[in-house]
Amino acid sequence: MGRVNPLPIRSMMERDESVAGYFYRSLVNNYFGSPTPLSCYMTKPLLKNHNNDFTDSEMTTLNKLLVVEGPSIFNNNAKRLKTKFGVDNYLKMVIKNKIKYCPLCIKQKRYHRYAWSINCLHCCVLHQQVLIEACSNCKQSINLWDFTRGICNNCNFLFGSSPMSLTTSILTSGIVLESQRAIYNFCSVDDYLVFGKYTSAHFVTLAFHSFHLLEGARDLTNTSNSSLSIFHKRRDQKRDSYNAALAVANVYWMYLGFPDNFYIVLDYFLERTSKRNRYDKLQRFVRLFEDKAFTDIENAYKDFFVRQVDCGEVRKDFSVFKGDPKLLSKRTRVRREEIRKDIGTSYEKLSQLNNIGEISLDISTKDAKSQYWIDSTMFQSYLEDQKSRISRGEVALMLGVTKTSVQKIINVGLLPMEQKESESYGKVYRQDVLILLGKCRGKEATSIKGCLPLNKALIKYSVNGLSIAHLIEFTIRDMLHPKCLTNAGTLRDNYYREDELLKCLEEIKKEQQQHVGYTQADIIKVFRVGERRLKKILSEHHIDPDFTMIMKDGRKRYYYKVHKIEVIRKSLGSDIKFIDL
Repeated sequence: MGRVNPLPIRSMMERDESVAGYFYRSLVNNYFGSPTPLSCYMTKPLLKNHNNDFTDSEMTTLNKLLVVEGPSIFNNNAKRLKTKFGVDNYLKMVIKNKIKYCPLCIKQKRYHRYAWSINCLHCCVLHQQVLIEACSNCKQSINLWDFTRGICNNCNFLFGSSPMSLTTSILTSGIVLESQRAIYNFCSVDDYLVFGKYTSAHFVTLAFHSFHLLEGARDLTNTSNSSLSIFHKRRDQKRDSYNAALAVANVYWMYLGFPDNFYIVLDYFLERTSKRNRYDKLQRFVRLFEDKAFTDIENAYKDFFVRQVDCGEVRKDFSVFKGDPKLLSKRTRVRREEIRKDIGTSYEKLSQLNNIGEISLDISTKDAKSQYWIDSTMFQSYLEDQKSRISRGEVALMLGVTKTSVQKIINVGLLPMEQKESESYGKVYRQDVLILLGKCRGKEATSIKGCLPLNKALIKYSVNGLSIAHLIEFTIRDMLHPKCLTNAGTLRDNYYREDELLKCLEEIKKEQQQHVGYTQADIIKVFRVGERRLKKILSEHHIDPDFTMIMKDGRKRYYYKVHKIEVIRKSLGSDIKFIDL
């Protein structure tokens, strides 16, 4: 290629003019009968020029050839669209080897607008006219060179005399015109965002993925009575800007009222699509979520199917739940069969729980079959409550004592026990056991000299009435300070100081005297009277004991309360007051 000389006649490039259109317009103004003589400056076939597709080196050559004045010639070419939409989306978005135009725009000034190369741009947003895609006379498609010359190469029809389009439904639809305006802004406004958040590349990506949900659906913009025909690479279908514009308008409507309109589309998709065909289309749609720009749509998509599984429209093995099993935890209802299979709760048990109000069981009918649903919140609360409550045997293991000792601890109120209507025996809350253990567990120590382990203390002082309940109670009252050789032991690992135990025995004795009474041994000690004389007084005055304890060996122990002690004192004629004890 030799030296590039500028064209002698140069005109101003319009701000919205395509590079190829300006190139061809300059050739016509310089009386070229064909662009072929200058094709030697291009490294690609002439057809690429018609499609506004130039390399950087070709752009440099054109700049020298045309000596552009006004906006940069580097703006309005295919490279800019590739940057805006992405290379893959660009190939789907533009029309090739032909052009379209607005009849009113070219009457004002005939030049090729950069935005007209977008396939789904069907209307002129300035004049609200349908763009003409073929010769109005012979219906042959129009290439860029013939358009620039202004005459049809086939029938010599002058494009400037093209009639205006009649008012059609697509020109009166607010949603369609609004979506067409958004497409136009993609080309004319660099930082334009659809709905204030989606770039041109993001919106186009969103549209092509959403087409899989809209294909074959009724027109949701109410512009057409026909079903949407979006994918043209199928038998008996061709690429059509009207269908493309209608498809984009439906996508625009779908996300304009987000998420309500989005849910309507998904509902309609499930309604009209067979179960066999759902999976493939949904999988193509959810590839959209690989881009984090669509997180809000992904969340709405998942929420929709959570509601669908609640209604019984889809099952828990639906594709969205396989990809994210944690979604199932958001359900408000669970099938009765699922609970029996996963947890093992019988139908009878579920009915019993429903009858006493611990869970809620609803019955619905679908396809003449009954479906049983359990409120997941109530059932989850029931399960959590069951996990938090344990049997006496489990309490014994946690505390390190016998099951019999646990019952004694419960009887004196140190551990609350609750028995629900659905249970055959009472249970204790695990947290209460942990709190009690924390209060009574011995502090870690290196020496246990002068201490007795729990089991030996109970054996040694059981004759004095010492029990595990007493040890726990006196520890809580800070009268006992148990020690332990480990910091994570149970009560079985506790050691108790003998001097503290003896003080506790005195306390037990006093409490026993107040509640049960005093033994004959206590009375003999206070009044300094012999056993024979005491028995004689009791017999003569008919003073019966208030309580009689029968020992394991058959022996009996008699207890007398304070008012009986006063009667005995008077009978003895003693001046000693019983309080002296």
